[in-house]
Amino acid sequence: MYRYGGAACVVLFAAMIRLALIKLTGVGAPFVLFFGSVLLSTYLFGRGPGYFSGILGSLAGAMLFMPSGAHHISQIVSQSSLFLIEAVCVTIVTDGFTHSKLLTELQAQALEHSESHYRVLTEVSPQVTWEADVQGNITYTNLYWQQYANLTATQSLGTGYLLAIEPKERQGAKSFMRQVLAKGSSFQAEVRLMRAKDGEYRWHLLRGRPVIDEAGRIYKWVGVAVDIEEQKRAASDLQTAVRARDNFLSTASHELKTPLTSMQLMTQMMRRNWERGRTDAYSPEKLNRLFGQIDKSVQRLTRIIDDMLDVSRISTGKLTFKFEPMDLKALLHEAVERLAGQIEASGVTVKIFCPQSIVGHWDKFRLEQVITNLVINAIRYGEGADIDIVAEVQPDGVRLSVRDYGPGVAQNLQSVIFQQFEQGMTAHPSGGLGLGLFLCRQIVERHGGGIGCITPEGGGAQFDVLLPMRPNVSLENSANS
Repeated sequence: MYRYGGAACVVLFAAMIRLALIKLTGVGAPFVLFFGSVLLSTYLFGRGPGYFSGILGSLAGAMLFMPSGAHHISQIVSQSSLFLIEAVCVTIVTDGFTHSKLLTELQAQALEHSESHYRVLTEVSPQVTWEADVQGNITYTNLYWQQYANLTATQSLGTGYLLAIEPKERQGAKSFMRQVLAKGSSFQAEVRLMRAKDGEYRWHLLRGRPVIDEAGRIYKWVGVAVDIEEQKRAASDLQTAVRARDNFLSTASHELKTPLTSMQLMTQMMRRNWERGRTDAYSPEKLNRLFGQIDKSVQRLTRIIDDMLDVSRISTGKLTFKFEPMDLKALLHEAVERLAGQIEASGVTVKIFCPQSIVGHWDKFRLEQVITNLVINAIRYGEGADIDIVAEVQPDGVRLSVRDYGPGVAQNLQSVIFQQFEQGMTAHPSGGLGLGLFLCRQIVERHGGGIGCITPEGGGAQFDVLLPMRPNVSLENSANS
């Protein structure tokens, strides 16, 4: 109700001004100021009070500011009606303008609220958020980016963000941004950004999309950059694992088939000789040689299967250890004695240099695996060269070295050969799964030691094993658990 009262006050105020200015406005313009009252009432109070002020203004103008008399009635009616029609038009136009202005203000408030909400979300976001103009110049970066790249908001503006991109990729990134922004469509790409805390360039997935105004034109770009370094590493590791698996299956099938084929040929030959009644094929000498060949094939199969089982135990954390006092010198002689047949067949000479007993707290069976694998590796790749085994006590433990005088191991392979399914040469007649040195490293490290390969003066390859006299308590407990 107050709105209509306000409209009446506005009309009254207009009438008072009209009376005060009667000499200036004259009687010929009875409704001139009441148009203003209609406009003001509509603007302040709405369409209804605007119509109401038009009616009051029409009555006031007719009664106060038009000539009286019967012969003036038609003039009063016509001018009052015309004023009312004009007042209605003024009311409609003014009310429409007022609503449009109000809607614009509400939209502006909503946009401001939305922008404020967006800013809050981006500031607490755990990923890089950015905005750019249509030329590709950065206009905003969130707090996460500033902390990640150690660049202030001002330093990141324009093309300042390029400082965080890998130097060799900066120009390409700049050109890429210009090209994709020119197309005007959403995009994604991968880029390396520097993490300031450690200086590491890490892969990020960059995504951007345009923001369109009411006219359908792009007025800015918004986007994010998500760290995908771990995902890329996992994908790379998975690809490496798949390739290693395929290589292993191919090599394992060949390695397992070789001794099986050999035994199959020998049994087929024995069967043919038996069917032909050739008793001379079963002389003690020939049987002894045949049994020796079968034994070698069985030993090779056993070694391959044992290595595969140990690798499986390592991957599942079930490779067991039993640490107890033992003499390394005695173990060296025992291991070499067990390999006497293979050493003799290869024609090499193995010398042990260990002048005194060396007693330590180790796993005898696992350490024998290390010695056996290193000696077999030297026989396999030493190409008939002699082998020296040296064991000596050092201040930090024991150093065990196995050296051959063959072609040696290339510098770029000296660390690779300790990885799973890797070999020092791409191919070798004696084959192998590429597990021996991998197992050696796992066993030595579980003892708290280390293993490496060098090319000593004079050529060949030397594998050095460093062992503490006793593993620490945590290693013993984990091995026995």
